[in-house]
Amino acid sequence: MLALCGYEDALSASPTARFFYENIRATIGVSPDEPQNLRLYRRLWFTERIKDRHYDPCAMDADMQSAYDETGFMLLSKKL
Repeated sequence: MLALCGYEDALSASPTARFFYENIRATIGVSPDEPQNLRLYRRLWFTERIKDRHYDPCAMDADMQSAYDETGFMLLSKKL
C-alpha cells in the first residue's frame, strides 16, 4: 500500500500515510444466528468483536431511518 503512494517503507512515509498504514481496518457485520458465516469470517481473521448492533444501516424504514432488527448482528473487525 505504501508503494502505491511512493514510499519504500513505513519509516519513510509521511506521518499521515504512516497512521493510515498502521491503523487501517476492515469491518463486517454478521448475525449471531448464522454460525457458518461467523465461522467463515473468523477464518478470514475477522476476530475482534467491536460491538453488537440492532439497527441495520443498510435497511431503511418509511421515515428513512435505520430499521430495527430483532436478532441484531455483531460488528467484527480485522486489521489490514
